[in-house]
Amino acid sequence: MTSIAEPLTLKTERKKLRAVLLAVVMIVLMSTVLWMHANRLFQNDSESLVVGMLAAQKYDLDVSSRKYGLGQLYPIGTTGAYSNFVNETYEAYYHGMLNVPYSLDTYNRQIGLQGWVFYALSAVVPHALSALRLACCIALSCVVTGIGFALFRRFGPLFAACFYLVTLNCGWVADFAPNLYWISFSWYLPMFLGLLCVNHPEKRTLFYPMFALAVFLKSACGYEYLTAVMLGAVLFPALEWLFSVRVDKPLSKRWFFTTFWIGVSCLAGFAAAFSIHALIRGSGNWLSGVQDIIRNDALRRTFGNASEFAAEFTPSLNASVLDVLGLYFSPASSSPTAQTMFWLAVADILLLAGNGVLRRKFSWKDLALFLGGWLVSASWLILAKAHSFDHTYINPVLWYLAFAQIAVYIAIKQGLILIRRLLDYHAVDHTVRRIGREVYADL
Repeated sequence: MTSIAEPLTLKTERKKLRAVLLAVVMIVLMSTVLWMHANRLFQNDSESLVVGMLAAQKYDLDVSSRKYGLGQLYPIGTTGAYSNFVNETYEAYYHGMLNVPYSLDTYNRQIGLQGWVFYALSAVVPHALSALRLACCIALSCVVTGIGFALFRRFGPLFAACFYLVTLNCGWVADFAPNLYWISFSWYLPMFLGLLCVNHPEKRTLFYPMFALAVFLKSACGYEYLTAVMLGAVLFPALEWLFSVRVDKPLSKRWFFTTFWIGVSCLAGFAAAFSIHALIRGSGNWLSGVQDIIRNDALRRTFGNASEFAAEFTPSLNASVLDVLGLYFSPASSSPTAQTMFWLAVADILLLAGNGVLRRKFSWKDLALFLGGWLVSASWLILAKAHSFDHTYINPVLWYLAFAQIAVYIAIKQGLILIRRLLDYHAVDHTVRRIGREVYADL
C-alpha cells in the first residue's frame, strides 16, 4: 500500500533538485559573465601586491621573515612608488626574474591575508594567477546567488531577480570580480548571512560567529568599503525590526536584539583584524600600532587635518561631505553612474509618492528599504570622504553593494502598481474626485 507521505516526499525532493539545478545554472552564468566581461587590467596596481607574492612562491623567494601578506616586486637598486613597477611585477611572474635580482617590498596598510592565502594555494594550483582569478569570480557568484535565493524566500521572485540581474549586468562588479586584491565576494558575504538570519531566525545564534569571521576576513584583506559591508550585514534584520515595531512587540524585541548582536559580532571581527594589524604595525606594541594606523591611515582617509599630511591630500581632506556626494550622486556629476543613481532615486521617490496619493496608502516598507539601501552604499562615501574624493575611478561600485539592486526593485514594483492602478479607470476617477474635493475644501 502506497503511503500518502511518499508522493509528498517525492514532490519535495524534486523541488529541492530543481532549486539546486537553478542555483548551479545561476552560478555558472554569473561566473562566465564576470570572467568574460572583466577588464583584466583594472586595478592591476592593487592586484600586483598579490602577484608579487605569487612570484615569490613561483620562483622561491625567501618570505620567512615577512609579517604582511602583500608586497611589490622591485628590481634591486631602483626606487620610487610601487605603482611604477606594476608591469615589472607581472612580467617577473610570467617570465621569471628576467635575470635581474628582485626584492619583495612590504605593503603595511592591512594584514594582507589574501596574499598569504593565495601564496599557499599557488604552490599547488596549476596556472595559479588565472585559476585564482576564476575562483574569485565563482566565489562572488555563489554569494550573490545565495542572496538571490534568500531574497526569493523572504520577498518573492521580483526582488530576487532584480538583485541577481542588476549585479550580473554591472560592469563595475565585473571589473572587480577577478581581482586578487579586492576579494569582492567578501563585500556581500555579511549581507547573505543577515538574510539567513531573517529566513532562519531560530538558528540566528549559530550565525553570529560567522558574521565575525566574515568581517574579519574582509578587514584582514583590506578596510576599504568596510562601513558598507557591515551595514549590509544588519540591513535586512534591522528592517525586520522596523516592520514589526507596531504590529508585534515580542517579535520586534527579538529582531532588535538580533540586529544588535549581529552588529556586535561584526565589530568583534573588525576589532580582531585591527588588533592583529596593530600588533604587526607596532612591532609588538599594540598601542603604538593603533596610533600609527589611526594617524597615518584612518585620518588620511576620513576627516584628518590637511596640515598634518602631504600636500597631495589637501584637496580631499578639505572637501566637504556634500562635495563628495556631488561627485557620486548628482545629475551634474561627470560620472554616468552618479547620474544614473540620482535619477533612479528620483524615479523611486516619485513612484512612491504617486502611488501613495492614488492608493491613499503609502508604502512605508519600500521607503525604509530604499533609505536603508542608500545608507549602506553611501556610508563609505560619507564616513571615508577623503578616500572617496580621491578614488572616483573605483568607488562608484559602492552603489552596487545594495542601493542599485534595491532601487531597481522598488522602481519596477511601484511602476507595476501604478500601471495597474491607472488601468482601473474607476479607481483613478474616484481618486481625482477625492483630491479635487480636498483641495476645494482647503480654499
